[in-house]
Amino acid sequence: MIDISHSSPQGDPEDDTVDLWFLPGPDIDDESPAFPTGIAPPDQAPLFDPAPWQEAQALLSVELAEVAALSGALSTRLRNGPEGWMHRLALREVANLSWWAGDRLSEDRISLWVLLRLAATGDDTQALSRAAWAIRRLTGPLDPMTNPAGFLELPPEDQRPDDRAGEAAGDLQEILDGGIGLHPIAAASRAFFAWRSIRVSPATDMEAAVIAERVGRGAVHGRLGQAPFLPLAQTGPTALRGQGPIMDRLSLWLRGAEEANLSALLHLDRLERWQIRAEMDTRDLSGRTPPA
Repeated sequence: MIDISHSSPQGDPEDDTVDLWFLPGPDIDDESPAFPTGIAPPDQAPLFDPAPWQEAQALLSVELAEVAALSGALSTRLRNGPEGWMHRLALREVANLSWWAGDRLSEDRISLWVLLRLAATGDDTQALSRAAWAIRRLTGPLDPMTNPAGFLELPPEDQRPDDRAGEAAGDLQEILDGGIGLHPIAAASRAFFAWRSIRVSPATDMEAAVIAERVGRGAVHGRLGQAPFLPLAQTGPTALRGQGPIMDRLSLWLRGAEEANLSALLHLDRLERWQIRAEMDTRDLSGRTPPA
């Protein structure tokens, strides 16, 4: 066995003060800088400051107008179509969001859980509950701007075990208040990245996306159309993958939102064609079941 207790890289057998790689290092002074000299700590302030978002919004005004036009077209289609279309788009959206968030739920499983509380295996009950919450928030009347605690389904103040729930509601209100001067679609992007930067929980990603989708339809300004949410994940989470400067984040956000809204319109076209074929194929059948 090799005796390392008195070995020294300097060749002095009496020197037993050498630092060995497998022993704990020296204590770090609490007052020492957390980052090496010359490297600034990450600053999340621009995510909350509306000024950089307003600048990026102005530079991307053409792209923003294109997304707004598609969003308006989607609202028109939903207004002229059956009520089930909106719920179908919400189910499709939440299924795609669940894959991005790591829950990996199909539309069928979410639908069975929402309607009948079926399809849970025990391990994914929490994931299905998050998906059901997202469906309720995308299609329901609750506005995150006017009722952030209710939107997040936080318990009433007199039933909260601590003040963390109240802090979450206050944080959300502050984020949304800071985006009032922005176009709703740009404000949605800001809300998404800001909420993810301050909220730490298994539901953070789903929460941030759902909040952003409601803000993106103008809910933050009190205007709810026939499409109460802005689709962002109908073709994948392109809009949700932004990193780096705000200009880059908003640019990718608009590209992803454009793809998602166009995909939603095409999906409604397919649903309409399917409905026409189904009605033609069942028109000669008797009873109430075939038409239903």
